[in-house]
Amino acid sequence: MVNRNYLLVSLITIFISQFISVTARAKFVGLLPNDAPQEIIQQGIDEFSRVSSPLDNIIINKININLIDHPDHNVVRTYQRKGRLIIEISSGFSFLVESLAIAYAIEQHLNINGYGVDFTKHMFETYETDKLIPVKSPFTFGDIPATDLERLGRDEIFGLNVHKFYLIYMWYTLAHEVGHQVLKHEKKSAKSLKQQREYEREADTWANKVFIKLGIPPASGFPILYYWYFYDQFSVKNELSRTHPSELNRFKEMLESTIDNFEEWSANSAIPKDQLEDMLHSSYKALKLVKNDISKQLNFDSSILSSELFKKCDGGLKQYCIEACVEQSHLLKMCEEKVCVSKLEVNVRKLDCFEIASEFIERRNEIKLIN
Repeated sequence: MVNRNYLLVSLITIFISQFISVTARAKFVGLLPNDAPQEIIQQGIDEFSRVSSPLDNIIINKININLIDHPDHNVVRTYQRKGRLIIEISSGFSFLVESLAIAYAIEQHLNINGYGVDFTKHMFETYETDKLIPVKSPFTFGDIPATDLERLGRDEIFGLNVHKFYLIYMWYTLAHEVGHQVLKHEKKSAKSLKQQREYEREADTWANKVFIKLGIPPASGFPILYYWYFYDQFSVKNELSRTHPSELNRFKEMLESTIDNFEEWSANSAIPKDQLEDMLHSSYKALKLVKNDISKQLNFDSSILSSELFKKCDGGLKQYCIEACVEQSHLLKMCEEKVCVSKLEVNVRKLDCFEIASEFIERRNEIKLIN
């Protein structure tokens, strides 16, 4: 079974699907018709254009989307050819997205905890490794009783939610690729792995901003990135040899964007206000779990860990943890000796304070060079 750390984020996706409002949703009842991917992709382009700046729209309106008939699940790319801006998506990738959408919809409707994440790992092991694993559909993967499958087949809400999950995952992927075009990454051509990773971060940031403007928390695009997580679960440690940032760091950015921009995306969201706080709380918890995993993989610079700035930050965050713990009606002794010195809390503080101290020291050194 898969590590359950990120089930909180999958629950965010399931939750948001109940309230996402899309103009074409009434057209899709049941599972996705053959022409649905093209319509959903075009609708995504239209929605991105609606919330983007006039300058960005000059580029967005020139993008040609090619949905090609190809079984490869990895074909999602952006490029220019003879002055034309092209984003190419394979039918194989669309099939992957649809399969994940069905799995998460099954998890929601049949209340099978972790079904979406476990099926994601199955899909990865089926298509991306050398293991000889028989292909299973999301309907046959978990030995679901025939009576439940029949009930799903008659449930129009199930079909609608498959559509909504597909839309969220495909739109997040599409927004990332549109971001590359808008930011003119193809014209700049990365000269190093470091620069390529920076381009990928910038495209993620652009996608996150678009989702916020649409009233969709960026964290809801998490499941499609989780598929790539299985390529390299130690991607933080191996990040310097990669073209893309580690999936853990991308999860972190999605969650931080969801939390930091809560007021903006929630103002544009159809989610009832009395349920938004629960969603925000889940995002905070998920972020802690992601930071914990990042911290366990990082090789920290000992000179920064021994700096006074790091020590002051660590002490301050520990005291904040204790005060917050006591406010939740826990005993002071338990907060001081158990809750706030747990491995999770220590690892999260270590990462946060390391980032703060590193940024401060870097800026201080830059000022010294200028002077």
